[in-house]
Amino acid sequence: MGAHITPKNPSGFLWLPFRGAPGVDVWPRAYPGELFRARSKKGTPLLGDKADKQNPWRYFGLAEVTIPQKFHLRKIIADVAKELRVYYRDHMKAMKAT
Repeated sequence: MGAHITPKNPSGFLWLPFRGAPGVDVWPRAYPGELFRARSKKGTPLLGDKADKQNPWRYFGLAEVTIPQKFHLRKIIADVAKELRVYYRDHMKAMKAT
């Protein structure tokens, strides 16, 4: 299962910040500087800061993101239910014995 996320903006990309890039604690539309658009050698869309000539890249774009399922709740519930059955059986036997 998991989650499948697609963009809802006109650009058609989810803009994710580069780790450690300055000023990316806001959405690209609220970025304080002026951003320009380019493509990497692989073809990945990039957004960069026009004022920063040394390291301009702030965001990269993805057409979709899939987040894998982390918990299998139905299996967890089934396992706990099996354990509870044994727990209650043992405690009921202990109560009858006393």
